[in-house]
Amino acid sequence: MLAAAALALTIVLATMAVACGSGGASSSAGVTIEPATSPTARATRAATTAPPTPAASETPAEGVQAAQAEPTKTPEPAPPPEDTAPPTEPPAAIAPTSTPVPAVPPPPPPPPATGSLAGLRIYTNGDSTSYFMSVGVLSLATAQGAIQVQPAAEYKLSSGLLGGASFDWYAYMASEMTTYSPDVVVFMVGANDAHVGMDLAAYGAKVGQMMDQLNGKRLIWVGQPNMGRPDLAASVPGVNQVFAAEAARRPWVRYVDTWSLTSDANGNFTPYTPDGSLARGDDGVHFTSAGGAYLAQAVIAAIAGG
Repeated sequence: MLAAAALALTIVLATMAVACGSGGASSSAGVTIEPATSPTARATRAATTAPPTPAASETPAEGVQAAQAEPTKTPEPAPPPEDTAPPTEPPAAIAPTSTPVPAVPPPPPPPPATGSLAGLRIYTNGDSTSYFMSVGVLSLATAQGAIQVQPAAEYKLSSGLLGGASFDWYAYMASEMTTYSPDVVVFMVGANDAHVGMDLAAYGAKVGQMMDQLNGKRLIWVGQPNMGRPDLAASVPGVNQVFAAEAARRPWVRYVDTWSLTSDANGNFTPYTPDGSLARGDDGVHFTSAGGAYLAQAVIAAIAGG
């Protein structure tokens, strides 16, 4: 009996040895027991079971755009800025495409006298009708040896002897004579004073006052031209008569008649010089540079004539 029990024990032990040597899994009551593994083995197994990385050719997830490198573009150079600097001189008046020439040209200004201008100190001023005349006078006079005492030609806009508080020519000219001490003064005003029905006797007193104030200088008083404006064409002859009459009473004053120089042979207004150059602006009042140079010839003749 003992022999039989020993044999059964030997069979049980042999069976258990076989089971342990095979490394297989054992189960009890339906529960699977995994064999123990090291951390390294677990990591290796996890790496082999990770999902594969999508290939580059696969479509990206919805809403995600693949970054694409834009080619580098060289910026085009900016165009050069336009030259917007204002001109140094006012724009010249534009003559019509065909220049009408008066049938009978107006008389030219008298030729310059033979008297020398060398060394004479010249000053010129007036209202806005005088500006280009003054430019021409200073240019011609200095070319003949005269001395320009003021820095540049100037004028006083909308001024006249009746200006009162707006501009005081009497005080201004007194100051200018002290500053520059000229030998010859060229003066041209009147367009802003002239009006139909004005008191010419009272105006004559104002003109005489200025002429007397400039006694001691050779005064060239330049009259007003023929006008392309009907109101001035009617009133300017009256102020010119005053200028001529007051000048005739004073030996130091020479009156220059510009009305005849700016009229045609019939006494009508003409905007052109005898050579066909445009002499007047669109308003029929102010001169162009060509018109001012034309008047300047007559002024230089009066200066040279003594």
